[in-house]
Amino acid sequence: MPEIAIILVGCGRYDGTNVFEATATAVAVEKHGYEPKFYSFDMVQKSVIDHLTASEVQEERNMLAESWRLAVGCVKDVKELEVESVAGVVIPGGQGIIRNMTTIEELQVDENMKALLEKIHANSVPLGLTSHSAILPAMALSDKGVKVTFGDRAGDNDEATTKNYLTDTANQ
Repeated sequence: MPEIAIILVGCGRYDGTNVFEATATAVAVEKHGYEPKFYSFDMVQKSVIDHLTASEVQEERNMLAESWRLAVGCVKDVKELEVESVAGVVIPGGQGIIRNMTTIEELQVDENMKALLEKIHANSVPLGLTSHSAILPAMALSDKGVKVTFGDRAGDNDEATTKNYLTDTANQ
C-alpha cells in the first residue's frame, strides 16, 4: 500500500497539531487507499499552552513525544522521512504549527521545516496542507517562485496581509 507521510508538531490546537485535522487527515488518507505514516520533529516546543485557560505555562515539551499522544502507531523523527519514497506529504494545521515552526515577525520558517519543504519541492512530491500550515511553503519556498494565496479578494495575498494574518492567529 502506498504511504502518505503526515507531519505532526505535537498535540493540541494551541501549541501543536490540531487533533481534529490530524485525525481527519489520517482517515481520509486510509479511505483513499494509502497508509498514513506519522513523523514529527525531535525538538522542544517554543511554547506550551494550557488548553483549558488558553494561557502559556512554563513547561518544556518535545514535539516528537507529544505527537505520540495523537498518532496511532509509531511516530518517527522527520529526519527518517525519505520523501522520494512516499506518495505524498500532508501537514495538518493548528496554531502550534505557527508557534513552533515560524518566526512571525520575520516571516521565517524554522530551518528544519524549511529543509523538509525544500526536499519535498525538489522531489516534486505532492504536498497537502490544512489551515495554519498553508502558510509554510509561501514563507519557506518564496525564493523558488512558490506562491500561496489566501482569500478571494484582490490584494489579500500581499506580504502585509499575510503578516497580519500570522500575527493575529498566533495571538489567539
